[in-house]
Amino acid sequence: LEPFRFIVSFVSFIFIWSLWIRWNQLGHSALIRATNEPAISTAHPYLSRDSHACVPLRAVLRFNRARLNSWLFECKFNDSALCEFPSCHSSGLVESVEHLVCFCPRFSAAREFCRQRLLGLRALDPDPGDHSIFLHRVLGSLTSLPPNIHQQLLDFTGSFILDIQRIRPFLR
Repeated sequence: LEPFRFIVSFVSFIFIWSLWIRWNQLGHSALIRATNEPAISTAHPYLSRDSHACVPLRAVLRFNRARLNSWLFECKFNDSALCEFPSCHSSGLVESVEHLVCFCPRFSAAREFCRQRLLGLRALDPDPGDHSIFLHRVLGSLTSLPPNIHQQLLDFTGSFILDIQRIRPFLR
């Protein structure tokens, strides 16, 4: 039993000693930062590159937590999930993130302006029927795009999101 205690003590000593060496090599704050903070810039680049006004708006849209009728109805805060815009309401269209960003006629002018700017960056296919790529770009997806246009894309789509927020507040 005595040799076993010696081995456990020795292994513990080596482990603590290696932590101490690493602590001194990296610096105290670097080790804490490396273990406790997520890498925001690698997870979702829009978090570190987007304007301060747009980050919370884009985030609630991405996570489907915007105060839209579909979410309010799901949480039992609203009697209907339908869009309040008259033509949408009469057609029975649910006010979802996809509807808000891609289809609602209330935002057609702002949407078309944003779409034309993204086409100029070559960040979209020219096919106007493909709404999924437009939705992903507005929500901050920068995949398969050259890094030199990331900031412009975030600026263009951010101004579109801010236009939507001005017309139909979804974050209070």
